[in-house]
Amino acid sequence: MEIEVSADDVAWRDAAHHLAAAIDDEGFVFVKGTTKRQLLLDLCGLLAQHPEDVAGMPVDAILRGSIRKFPEEAGVLWTCLASHYARRGLHGKARDMFEEATTTATTVKDFRMVFDAYLHFEHAMAAAELELGQADTVDVQDCWLADRDSTDLAMARLERLLERRPELLNSAWHERAKIFHKDPARQAATYVEAVKAVDPAKATGKPPHTLWLALASMYEDRGTVDCARDVLHRATQANFTAAEHLAAVYCEWAHMELRHQDPDRAIDLIRRATTPPSTEAMTRAAAAGGEDVRAKLHRCLKLWLVYLDLMTTHGSLESTCAVYDKMHDLGVVTPLLVLDHATVLQPCELQSSGENVNERESFAQCKVSLLFLFISELEAKVIAASATPPRTRSCHPTIPGRVELLASHKTWAGSG
Repeated sequence: MEIEVSADDVAWRDAAHHLAAAIDDEGFVFVKGTTKRQLLLDLCGLLAQHPEDVAGMPVDAILRGSIRKFPEEAGVLWTCLASHYARRGLHGKARDMFEEATTTATTVKDFRMVFDAYLHFEHAMAAAELELGQADTVDVQDCWLADRDSTDLAMARLERLLERRPELLNSAWHERAKIFHKDPARQAATYVEAVKAVDPAKATGKPPHTLWLALASMYEDRGTVDCARDVLHRATQANFTAAEHLAAVYCEWAHMELRHQDPDRAIDLIRRATTPPSTEAMTRAAAAGGEDVRAKLHRCLKLWLVYLDLMTTHGSLESTCAVYDKMHDLGVVTPLLVLDHATVLQPCELQSSGENVNERESFAQCKVSLLFLFISELEAKVIAASATPPRTRSCHPTIPGRVELLASHKTWAGSG
């Protein structure tokens, strides 16, 4: 059967019904080279531009069904659905459609199309409120009834939308990838597109390094560890704005190597990450303008804690102590880590009973100094606790004083 549908020859409502039926009919024959895609776009335009004429039709169901059937046209379809509600005066519903579209768009092209339409909508709303406010000012000048709340709200919405663009684009990627959890190829393509599209310098919301980690995790879960390593290596070359983000990549990479029984590779990764950059590298970074986060990477405590765990589990006593020494030199050690270092050194003292007494006394004095450092931290906590309300302070455990701590650790400190 051949049917040619022309919106010029019939009422809008009838035209919409005919177009919807033709799109759903797999055996429908089109004339004049018309494609099903073109009919779909015609239907969308009709539903968006003539909402009153198609009242009673399941517009939402029609367009959502079309989105599932023609995902490559999702941006156009979402925009038409939001426009339909906007023309009906249902502005809140239109915003809901725009918000849903920005978080479910599967390509940057669709996101940009929807976001631009969303921005145009909010701009039009703000302009209308400003025009209405100016008219009201002429009619009721200096009257308390001249309320500018709606105008201010419209402007605030527009400004907030502009601020949220990087956040929407970044946070939406994780949601898009979830859509393709049963299609590894498309899920990988989504993350690849994400890491190319998201600028770490402008990204807000979820940290940008989480996109790299999610892509690496996807490859690891599917048994392609080499691909995961390649992704993580590329992540270490990304221009992150915070050293903590780069450190998180190295830490996750090391943990992945441990999960696959390769501690030597994990240790080598963290060793390289905690090595201070050369003077030449620092000079190049300064000449390029600004300080590279890699210049701060070696001072990230998170990396050193992973390094200590690796040395404690897979290294020797000497290698573990060497890590503590490097942390002391860099000044990234904490009081509790100082005490841990002293605990690690205790067996050394027991094994060195035949060594010079003066060396043992120096070691004991060192431990006493470490203890005083720890006590100072506890005293700071006491001061902070005393500044809290009585009811809150009563919940804190009793913290021993300096004398009690020294007495209880007298044996630990040793006397040579």
